[in-house]
Amino acid sequence: MLKDRSGAYELLRALGAPNPLVHHAQLVGEAADQLLAEFQALGVTCDVRVVELGAILHDTGKISYPQELSESGSLHEQAGQALLLAYGVQLEIARVCVSHGAWDVPGVSLGERTVALADKLWKGKCEAALELNVIDEIAIRLGVSRWDVFEQLDSTFERIAAGGAGTDSTKQAGIASVLRHFTAKLTLAVVRSVPTIGAVAKRNFVSRVSQSTSVS
Repeated sequence: MLKDRSGAYELLRALGAPNPLVHHAQLVGEAADQLLAEFQALGVTCDVRVVELGAILHDTGKISYPQELSESGSLHEQAGQALLLAYGVQLEIARVCVSHGAWDVPGVSLGERTVALADKLWKGKCEAALELNVIDEIAIRLGVSRWDVFEQLDSTFERIAAGGAGTDSTKQAGIASVLRHFTAKLTLAVVRSVPTIGAVAKRNFVSRVSQSTSVS
């Protein structure tokens, strides 16, 4: 049973994780810590251990599928979960290997979605549907509307993404998935049509989604 980050890193290295995978885990962890700090400031709690350890171990399956360290693919997701469970890792942590890619299915916790979001933001990417999903869940927990917390959370997402922009070779190369383009553009259209959102918040979100969906 894993208890802390040091144990997670020890396991990752013991399983044969290459240095780029360990470095990736550190970057995702830094982004996740910033998200947790923002949630705490809002008075929202989630399973911190799932976020901290899940951020480190979410790509464990890439040890078995090293080609997915540099290429897109999802074979590592189920493989990672199975590998961690075989080594006695708690299910709620091991399942982050799958849920960081399939964050939009029923039953995925806020902690798991936080890892998925950190995995996007550290490399400067806007996954609009995921961001709005997290914002909506936080709004529900606080008993307020989406737009009451939108500007604050969107600003945090933008700050984290700006801090990580330029570190991802995929982004530098101008490569983006068709699914991300479609989701972001659809969300952009919805946000533009909402009259109640503040002008500044709408402008910032529209700008960031537009930049994310542009193809070089």
